[in-house]
Amino acid sequence: MRGTSLGITAAMTRVGMAALRATAPGGRERWERTNYAGRTVELYAGPASALAVALGAGRVRPAAGMAVAVAGLCGAYDDLAGDHRRGFRAHLAALRQGEVTSGIVKLFGISVAALVAGALMKERLVDKALAGVVIAGAAHFVNLVDVRPGRAAL
Repeated sequence: MRGTSLGITAAMTRVGMAALRATAPGGRERWERTNYAGRTVELYAGPASALAVALGAGRVRPAAGMAVAVAGLCGAYDDLAGDHRRGFRAHLAALRQGEVTSGIVKLFGISVAALVAGALMKERLVDKALAGVVIAGAAHFVNLVDVRPGRAAL
């Protein structure tokens, strides 16, 4: 059963990537970056895999599917509309000055979605909070590892 779900999710990701690559909404330059090694990295995999996982997870745990979908949307927004700021401190400094950056949208959007998902998936208050923290922590860990385009995929 799990192997089948994984295979379907992988196939849906490939289809989504192919569709995004073929249409490149907003133009190719919007969807491509040069990574730390000087190679061109495409940004199609993030939204495509987030959608595929959200659909797959949503069949089993709708709250998990919602959290993945929100994380994918926030990540895509940050990738496509992101500004020059890098790092947690830079985004928090901008927020202290009254500016909402794409990184802050991603930070708070993922955190809120994770806490809501945890609240929907568990019964006891402490379990709800812990589940939300674990979900948000996992998403933010991947974000921290992916400081340079394409690094999280390695």
